[in-house]
Amino acid sequence: MNDVRNVIVIGGGPAGYTAALYAARANLEPLVIEGFNWGGQLMITSDVENYPGYADGVMGPAMMQDFRRQAERFGAEFVTDDVTRVDFSERPFRVWVGDDEYRAESVIVATGASARQLGLDSERVLQGRGVSYCATCDAAFFRDKVVVVVGGGDSAMEEALFISRFARKVILVHRREEFRASPIMVDRGKSTDTNVPGVFAAGDVQDHVYRQAVTAAGSGCAAALDAERWLSEQRHAALSAVGS
Repeated sequence: MNDVRNVIVIGGGPAGYTAALYAARANLEPLVIEGFNWGGQLMITSDVENYPGYADGVMGPAMMQDFRRQAERFGAEFVTDDVTRVDFSERPFRVWVGDDEYRAESVIVATGASARQLGLDSERVLQGRGVSYCATCDAAFFRDKVVVVVGGGDSAMEEALFISRFARKVILVHRREEFRASPIMVDRGKSTDTNVPGVFAAGDVQDHVYRQAVTAAGSGCAAALDAERWLSEQRHAALSAVGS
């Protein structure tokens, strides 16, 4: 049985690494279970030109390595493996990687999201060479071009509307006769809090609207600060109980 840690971060993308950075600087000694596919969707992104601080742009994988290295510099510990199950029913919370069990007083879930793909061989070959999964990130590359957006839900509509500001023509391809998008797209991201005290969510796992590296990093910061504040409150309550 492992020692009980202050915080475990599940996920290794912009949100997870930023949460780890802030937690490490707060002396919480976070354990980051980053997954085999650490780095998130930035690992399949070529040029990132809209993240502050990278004036000349940066390759997605290089940026994620910078994030990871900065968190590691301040003492974050990493497990490059996938979480297989969790138990948040009681504290300390329990997180498993295969047969290995880790326990912590708080958990930050930053597992991100993955783009739904068509499953075509050409889709993989042309990824980053005309095939994109983020209009906000890549629309400027398709200026005055004809662009096809696949899907009929809220996300597809939002992507098509955004890219229409740049493209000469946008064609929406949908497999049904009716669109699944809601009449008014009202699904807005919710707070980094979950319904389990001590468990916090950050990044694309809880943000269905903005889905940007910079907003993921911001929510990772917020989650770490909330976790640190929550842990302090728990310790203060425990000391008060002993004193009384």
